[in-house]
Amino acid sequence: MALPNDASIALHERMGFEKVAHFKRVGFKQDRWIDVGYWQLLLDAMR
Repeated sequence: MALPNDASIALHERMGFEKVAHFKRVGFKQDRWIDVGYWQLLLDAMR
């Protein structure tokens, strides 16, 4: 997801996702550089 995005981070983490990567300044949007974060949920951990 594009960062910062506190609402989306909170939603994903409430659902059990964990942050696994953070890429800095990978996109340019509305006259500013955007970081991107990756979150994942291990499906086998839900059993």
